[in-house]
Amino acid sequence: MAHSAFSDPHFLLIPLFLLATIAPSIHQSIPLGKTLSAVDENSSWVSPSGEFAFGFRHLPNNDSLFLLAIWFQKIPERTVVWSANRDNPVQRESRVELVNSGHLVLYDHKGREIWKRPKAINARATSASMLDTGNLVLLSMDSSTIWESFNEPTDTILPSQTLTKPRKLSSRRYEMDYSKGQFELRLQEDGDLVLYTVPLEGEFTYSNYWSTNTTGSGSQVIFNESGYIYLTQISGVSITLTPGTIVSTQEFYHRATLDFDGVIRQYVYPRTPDSTVGWAQSWSVVWYRPPNVCIDVIFDVGSGTCGFNSYCALDEDQRTTCHCPPGYSYLDPNNTFGGCKQDFVPQSCESGGSIEAPLFDLKEMRNVDWLLNDYELYSPINENLCRQECLVDCFCAVAVFRDVDSTCWKKKLPLANGRMDYGVSRKTLIKTPRGNLSLQTAPRPTSSCREKKDRTALILIGSVLFGGSGLLNLLLLLAISMVLLYSHHQRKVRKKSGQSLYTGNVPTGYTYNSPRNILYNGDQSGSRFLGNSYELVFDERGNIGVLQMNGTMSNLTRGDSFPAREFYHRVTIDVDRVFRQYYYRKAGQSTWSIGGAVPSDICMAVTSYPSSGVCGFNSYSKLDEKHSPICECPTGFSYLNPDNTLEGRKPNFAAQSCGSNEFRNEKELFKMEAIPNTTWVLSDFEQYGPVHEGFCENSCLDECLFAIAILDNRIYLKKRLPHSNGRAGPSINAKTLVKVGKSNSTLSPPNLCKGKKGQATLVLVGSILLGGSGFLNILLVAAISLAFYYYYHKMLLSIHEDSSLLQMNLHFFTFKQLEEATCRFKGVG
Repeated sequence: MAHSAFSDPHFLLIPLFLLATIAPSIHQSIPLGKTLSAVDENSSWVSPSGEFAFGFRHLPNNDSLFLLAIWFQKIPERTVVWSANRDNPVQRESRVELVNSGHLVLYDHKGREIWKRPKAINARATSASMLDTGNLVLLSMDSSTIWESFNEPTDTILPSQTLTKPRKLSSRRYEMDYSKGQFELRLQEDGDLVLYTVPLEGEFTYSNYWSTNTTGSGSQVIFNESGYIYLTQISGVSITLTPGTIVSTQEFYHRATLDFDGVIRQYVYPRTPDSTVGWAQSWSVVWYRPPNVCIDVIFDVGSGTCGFNSYCALDEDQRTTCHCPPGYSYLDPNNTFGGCKQDFVPQSCESGGSIEAPLFDLKEMRNVDWLLNDYELYSPINENLCRQECLVDCFCAVAVFRDVDSTCWKKKLPLANGRMDYGVSRKTLIKTPRGNLSLQTAPRPTSSCREKKDRTALILIGSVLFGGSGLLNLLLLLAISMVLLYSHHQRKVRKKSGQSLYTGNVPTGYTYNSPRNILYNGDQSGSRFLGNSYELVFDERGNIGVLQMNGTMSNLTRGDSFPAREFYHRVTIDVDRVFRQYYYRKAGQSTWSIGGAVPSDICMAVTSYPSSGVCGFNSYSKLDEKHSPICECPTGFSYLNPDNTLEGRKPNFAAQSCGSNEFRNEKELFKMEAIPNTTWVLSDFEQYGPVHEGFCENSCLDECLFAIAILDNRIYLKKRLPHSNGRAGPSINAKTLVKVGKSNSTLSPPNLCKGKKGQATLVLVGSILLGGSGFLNILLVAAISLAFYYYYHKMLLSIHEDSSLLQMNLHFFTFKQLEEATCRFKGVG
């Protein structure tokens, strides 16, 4: 709520605060040459009241690494409120020294300089002091402050501290890791106080998820000595962040911390048990923002509040918790916010995933969703079809179904923006292996498959299956032959019965490259209503345009160069999604030629979401010499279906393991291959920048959740699987980095295994014999089908000998049809 600073009773204390900062502070002077070592934590520079201390604190999960920090000295938790080297902890025997040159310097155990303040070369301190406010200051000869820790906050602010433009708070990575995390509270130059998500490296920012909406008016954030936090504005009006009445700073310690879950919270802690009856001797939350971080953090880039492949939920105390879906476990069991990994072998992409589909099931979760990151959407569709679409798709790890509008989404990996909330009215389907397979760790490329207990039984069962399969195949081939023969017969009869439309001597039913839709000029299909007062017109001169109802025409293509008196025209939306105009010379030409295309470069024009783009998933498109799009495989990938290059690609190597031990062992087995002038648009799950290519390659190898990254103008983008909207061309300045195995062992799919040599030979011989027998049967069926076709073909020709009748558009009847139509020729005589 906005209100006047002069009408707020809490602001009567601000002059006292200002006087306190102007008056000489009571402090203990620390002279030049003073040193602290990272050996004894009892050695520190303590404030006069003993409430705060400056020195070395070992990390909670590692006694051999130390932070140079400031902490609450009188409480058992020794809560850290500031640190100098959060991203670079030092080992034992490191030291901090107020050197004779007037700088406070941190040296590591080898004597290397890690941190130094003040940064300015000409600034020279003569002493230092740890104040009772929790502020460490460096003082000049006249006791003026030349540097203070309050001006370089980490994740916490304290009473009497202010945040001025453009200062910020940066969260920890997680509870036991003090390094910079993925959330920031910034007082921007425009005056808005904003919570952001950020990458773990670089200064890149994603998007904000909470703000005070004070753009153009915010001035500074004040945490006054009474325990209230305000955002002051240029107009003199202030916005209070601390609601209601707060407990006294005389009886409670206060701090405001941007926690590792992205929530800014104000805490209080009783100074003494006697004066604060009813309060626990621990930090208690008195206010926080935002109210539900699980719901508020939703972005295209980044993992959300929790790590990738996990979901966020609030516990009974409204604290943030992170959980793994069924079949997944934490990447790091000591860090539940760090994300989750699959605990099973992913579905194989052989035949697109349909072969292994019966081995997997979909486990249902209610009130859980992972927003955005869809790669395919179906609507309307029923739940059963939604399940089937996911089961037979090897790229689908999670599907989400919404019953109210019959919509189904397939999700990309890694999953992001996961949340559990009773307002999520969707059903989430998690793909996991059937039975106990969900508890198995994925086998690595160099490991062998599990041995079967009874190879003899396996061979017997396999032989029976092979024999049965051969019989079924023969029956199937026979059925297919009959269907094809009947289909051919129907097409032949239609063609000879005058049912096709002709314009001159060129059939208008002719299609180029299996088009999806065709327009012809000069006939009833030459104009298509588009809605919204627009009409697509293909006139008799061969011009194609969009006609508005007011008579304005916007030309798409022109047929002036190919006059209708000499050429036939048609336009087609081809299978590659290009809208092409074709012409055919009425005399002296035997094929259709391309007269124009919209768009001229489909590879650059199409960016579809959710969809694969011009080409299938995990492939990229480029124009050939005829300016038609072709689809290419990135390094280490191959066609899902070699007969259909548009269908997509699959990786030829086992994915990098996400288990901590396996990951360390396998990191050296992979490398990054560069593909210049390529990119995959959208589907980023993390961004860093500005960075150099070496950082990008190392970061790629340190991350197990992806296979492709893009380096574009020093911006580094990690891509989700499956990859979509891939394109290549000389105008693209980006470079693609593909993670592939270094040796042939990592290029083997994980389901290949070796059996015992003798038994393998027996299976091979039996397979050859059965295959040879099946092949002979196939030849026999084919010969019979051809003979039958020849006989039937002769019969058709004898029926339709008089071709002149075809021009009369007459219909032919068989004797049986006439007999049925006349009730056995009753009344005919």
